[in-house]
Amino acid sequence: MSKKTGDRPFDPLIFRVSSFLTVAFVLICSGGLKALQTASIVGPLAFIFVMFPLRVSAITELLAEYRRPEK
Repeated sequence: MSKKTGDRPFDPLIFRVSSFLTVAFVLICSGGLKALQTASIVGPLAFIFVMFPLRVSAITELLAEYRRPEK
């Protein structure tokens, strides 16, 4: 059974790429390259607040497993 072009589900990759391009275009038009560079530095900072607790949790669990006596 073949699918027609109009029967395809929504492709999230196309949405993400077009969203990133739109944001980059707006930043370049509004503030130039400096605004784009600032956004590329500030954007991932929120990711740090997710990764740091995950790192602490992973280290805690690995140490607890290492200290657990074998049966």
